[in-house]
Parts: sequence; C-alpha cells; structure tokens
Amino acid sequence: MPYTLTVIPEHRAGIVHLTGRVTGAELISAAAELAAHPLWQSHFRAIGDVSEQASLAVVPAEFEQLLVDVRALRMAGEQGERVVVVRDEMWTSLVSLFNHRLADSSRPIRVVSTLDEAFDYLDITGT
Repeated sequence: MPYTLTVIPEHRAGIVHLTGRVTGAELISAAAELAAHPLWQSHFRAIGDVSEQASLAVVPAEFEQLLVDVRALRMAGEQGERVVVVRDEMWTSLVSLFNHRLADSSRPIRVVSTLDEAFDYLDITGT
C-alpha cells in the first residue's frame, strides 16, 4: 500500500502518510484502516500527509464514496479535527471541493503546507 498509518494516543491523533501513486480506493482503504485501528478513538484528530505523493487517481464514484464515508463518521459521533498537508494546488483544490460538498455535515478540513504546521495547528508537541 502507498500509505502508512501512525496513531499517537497521547496526542489524540492519527497520521495517514501517503506516498507514490494513490488511487481513490486506496484513500478509502486508508481512512477505513485508520478508523479501525485498535488505538484510534472517535474524538482523535487526523492528519492526512500527501506532501510526498507523486500522483492521485480518483474517479467520481470514489470521490462520492469518500463523501459518504465522512458523513457517516460524523453521524456516528466522529468529531476530531482534520488537517491535510499538501505540496501543490491540485490537493488544495481537491480539499476545497471536498469541504464545499461537506459543508452541511462537517467542519472544514484545514490545509497546511508542512507536517510541523499541522502539529502546530492541532497543538501537538514532542512528536
């Protein structure tokens, strides 16, 4: 898989680090795997680090499935902040579209340019 997962219980956070070529199915899988991680709890904050990703291939049905999954998590009480670390405008645009489509059911996903900036935004120290 082109991703790794890290859960940091003492900071109530999880990180999905994506690299290489990533498909929509792999994004869906990574999100599901993080939610099912034995250390994960619904109030944890999540960081998606796509700063080292080479390419993304998402078809409309996968994008729609991601929206459905996020809405379902919110309805089930998933309340943690979400941050995405990006390196280019493509990801910024995609997250903006995602936020627009989720405006009725979710707080916005924050876009930052470095992992340190994500840690600062979530007030995570010592990682």
